Amino acid sequence: MFACLRNSRASLAQVCSLRAYSRSSPVMAGPLFGTADSAATPAEPDDTRPSAMQGLAELVQSAAEQEQDAAALPATLLERPKPFSAGKFVSPNHLSREHRIQRIERRPKEPTMGPGRKEAQAFDAFRKLDIDPLDEYKNAVLLRSFVSEMGKIHSRAKTGLTWRSQRRVGKAIRRARAMGIIPLWNQLERRQVGRALYVSTILY
Repeated sequence: MFACLRNSRASLAQVCSLRAYSRSSPVMAGPLFGTADSAATPAEPDDTRPSAMQGLAELVQSAAEQEQDAAALPATLLERPKPFSAGKFVSPNHLSREHRIQRIERRPKEPTMGPGRKEAQAFDAFRKLDIDPLDEYKNAVLLRSFVSEMGKIHSRAKTGLTWRSQRRVGKAIRRARAMGIIPLWNQLERRQVGRALYVSTILY
């Protein structure tokens, strides 16, 4: 400690006043080496060497500017800026956010549950025409509309049938697959309809 004081250019009186001021107040407001009057009053910031508080203020200001820049960008991934085309006239209002950002509408999700009882009874064609779906296992054209392109049986939320008709349609599709009338892993193509009808009428 004495070696550090000996290397410094401050006098002993300045060091004593500095130590006395540091004991009386927990936080020093003055410079490291100064007179008693300068220690009592806060020193003005040095322009050549910014203090730690100035550096902290600059960091806070830069963070605020980054937040403002981020707010100007599209809020979600559903927004994308409209591209500029060559040779097209651009007016000042075209540079605004409302005109530049085009929002992509989401595709509506399919319902996960089927319709209610009354709605299904009013929509079910098998119930209206008094047709048993299980008797139509040889009708490949009819069963084709209840199967997806990957061979999955459509759910009741998509078919809109009653619970009874949905179960019997599923049984008819599985029976037709077991008999080789309709394919197992894909949807029956239009060019295969004639062959399926021939198989269902001749063999069965």
